[in-house]
Parts: sequence; C-alpha cells; structure tokens
Amino acid sequence: MSTTKAKELLEKYRSGMLSPEEMAILDTWYLRTAAQEDLIIEEAGFEDNLDRVWDRLSVNHSQPVKRKLLSFPRLAAAAILLVLCSFGLYFYLNRTKVDNQIASSDKHFKNDIRPGGNRALLTLGDGSEIVLDDASNGQLAIQSGVRITKTAEGRLLYSVADTHSSGLPTFNTISTPKGGAYQIELPDGTRVWLNAGSSLKFPANFPSSERKVDLQGEAYFEVAKNALKPFKVECNRQEITVLGTHFNVNAYANEKQIKTTLFEGAVRLNAKGAVSRALKPGEEAAFSSGKFLISRTNGEESIAWKKGIFQFEDADIATIMRQLERWYNVEVEYRGNISEDTFRGKISRNVNLSQVLEILEVGGVKFDIEGKKIIVN
Repeated sequence: MSTTKAKELLEKYRSGMLSPEEMAILDTWYLRTAAQEDLIIEEAGFEDNLDRVWDRLSVNHSQPVKRKLLSFPRLAAAAILLVLCSFGLYFYLNRTKVDNQIASSDKHFKNDIRPGGNRALLTLGDGSEIVLDDASNGQLAIQSGVRITKTAEGRLLYSVADTHSSGLPTFNTISTPKGGAYQIELPDGTRVWLNAGSSLKFPANFPSSERKVDLQGEAYFEVAKNALKPFKVECNRQEITVLGTHFNVNAYANEKQIKTTLFEGAVRLNAKGAVSRALKPGEEAAFSSGKFLISRTNGEESIAWKKGIFQFEDADIATIMRQLERWYNVEVEYRGNISEDTFRGKISRNVNLSQVLEILEVGGVKFDIEGKKIIVN
C-alpha cells in the first residue's frame, strides 16, 4: 500500500471514520510496517503502537481518537495470528472490494497465480471422459437408467430416469484436479462436495443391498437417510458406515492422518487391525498408526474449504503449504531454515496466491513465486 493511501487511512482512523473493511487493511499494513522498521509490538495494544507509526509519517493528527471498530487484545509475538483472523474474515465477507483495494499494494512477486475454481473431470463406465468445466449445462449422458445432468449452478446431478433398469452397476468417477472443486448429487439424493486433488468413484445407480463409494482426497458428505441401505465410504485404509448424516473426510495421501469430522447423525469407523469406533456430532477421529484418536471439535477448520476459506488453527508452514499446493496447483520448495512458528486465522480461497503469501509474510516467513512454484525462504 502506498504512503499516500496509508496516510489517508490513518487520518480516517484518528477521526473515527474508518470502515471495518479499511480497518482490516490498516491492521495488516501496520504489522508489515512495524516489522520492516523494527518497531516492537508491545502489549500496550493496537492504538498505542499505531500511534508510533503515525508519528513517523508526520501526519497532522489534531483530531481526537474515536475508536469504535475492531479492537485487539494484547499484542505480543502472536500478533500476526490475530491479524490473519480479522483480515481473513474481511476477505471472506467482501472479496470483490478487497481485490480492488489491495491491487495497489507494493508486491515483490515476479508473477502471480489465480485461485482454483469449479473444475472436474467425469469418467463414465465406458471410459469416455467429460470435462465438466467446459461442458454445457443440461443432460450429459444416461447410464444404468440414470440421467446425468450439469445444472446451471455448476454441479453434477444424477437422477433416476428408468426405474426398471437392471444389471451390473456401471461405475463413474468424478475427479477434481489441483486448483479444482466440484459438487455432485448422487442418485439416492446424497450430496458430495469434492475438494481439490480428489476423486470419488461410485455406481451410476446404487444396487438394492448397499450404497458404497470410494474416496481419494477430501470431501464433505450430506448423506440421504435410508435405514435399510447403509452408506459406506472407502478411503485409503478406512471404511466409514452411515445411515444418514453430515460429515467431512480428509484422506489425502500426503497428510499424516485421515481425519473424519461428524456434524450430524452418527458414523462408525473401521480399519484393518484397528478397534472399530463410533463418532457422535461434534467429534473428530484422526486415524494413524493403526489407531483412531477421538477428540471434540467445533468442526470449523475441517469444512472451511467448503465455505471458500483457508482456516488455520496452530498450523505450521508445511501444513499451510500443502493446502496452497492443492488449491493453486503449484509445487513448493523449501530453502534455508524454515520457521517453526504456527499460524492461526482465516484467509479467503478466492484471492490470488500473492495476496495469501503477503499476509503470511507478516509472520516473518518469506516467499517467492517462480513459475508454478512457491519458494519458502
């Protein structure tokens, strides 16, 4: 952000005329400036520290402070974590405006990468493929008595067209690339949201005995209730059995654990060699080393991606980079000594990569973008 723009926001802050959106930008700019000029972020609070930046800019500040907007608790070493939370929330609520206002900030990146979007590939039972982001809205195919339609909202809909259809089930697979996400409604009414770099294999029409799908990557399920026909999700080395429920599964191959988070209903978890466990709403199971570890959670972090947000709760830089890799379709290279600090906060997934990295850099980590690669220094 230019000095002129900073002075303008500081003057509005001092007069009590700053909007919440402008406050979010000023918060982040302030922490950047404090770091660059070796200003110590003290426990006195945001106002007292901001006054020191104000004085260095020699701006006329004759009007009294009328602070009525965002207030910060004690600022210490974790100040960056707090600003991530406020700035990220602003991004989520007002993405378009923030894109315009941040556009004039001083960026040091040689190039930039746009965020992912509604992209997926559908592979039918006969091996034919349909690129869903290029396909026109309307009917795409009919298989096993089921009509496959792309809706105007950009999701895939399976609906029964022939109730007398029989024979062996025809399996379809929907795959999202890195930088892609997609929503699908299965023939039983179950709705599935697929995160980036994921795939779901399922029968075009479920047989009478059970409903079973195979997941790789991450997905959020809203399973249609059917007490006579359980719904099963196979993912890596784990099987999840439900009747009707809402839950999220993170089963990426490069993550240390398979995490299942339950929001509604009940699920039972099974894995070879492990004791079967049942989950209740508000619980999360982490599976690793042949064991299920159950903990209480509000679930916000696990489904932030579905809401268009990166949400970090004491996440180290490697954890954050894995999410950026998948959503921006990039590689990550680490150089030098990597910070062991953890981050907490929210950032919109609908902004360019440079904007995410700029926010993270306030915490002391430095980045470069070289082609389709993030360099972490």
